[in-house]
Amino acid sequence: GIHRYLIDIGGVTAIPCFITSILAGCISGWINLKIPKAQRWRVGILGGMLCETLTMILVIVWAPTTALGIDIVSKIGIPMILGSVCIGFIVLLVQSVEGEKEASAARQAKLALDIANKTLPLFRHVNSESLRKVCEIIRDDIHADAVAITNTDHVLAYVGVGEHNYQNGDDFISPTTRQAMNYGKIIIKNND
Repeated sequence: GIHRYLIDIGGVTAIPCFITSILAGCISGWINLKIPKAQRWRVGILGGMLCETLTMILVIVWAPTTALGIDIVSKIGIPMILGSVCIGFIVLLVQSVEGEKEASAARQAKLALDIANKTLPLFRHVNSESLRKVCEIIRDDIHADAVAITNTDHVLAYVGVGEHNYQNGDDFISPTTRQAMNYGKIIIKNND
């Protein structure tokens, strides 16, 4: 609230904005602690509108003359109150993005568990055919163009686009694969 006071020291709106900024912070904290996440944007809009309405009332009361207070409020009241509605919709948008991130992470975790359940039996007796089946399962489940299983030097199994290049079983890994292993990063390689 101090910043609102310092912007217009001694001005008609300084004290009302100082008071309601502090109140808005307290209300925001209460909303965050007490209101279910799905309802925060609605309650936030109401809280913001309440605080801005209180600001307008205090401007009228605090002004040297009521006429000056009403003149100020008539010019800034509606935009300030509607601004709190816009902020509520921004909160809703941010919550929606957060929800989608959580849902995406859950889908990825489920996919990883599904792949693990399907491939785990194939690792009981590891050979070129079982590794190839693992690659097929992964490729089908993640809809990849190709999947490879390698050790640090050779391609042990490969399924997908360019498969004809990896049929000997003694093929060396590509420079891109080596780079991914050296830096511990995923590399998406397009036809470049």
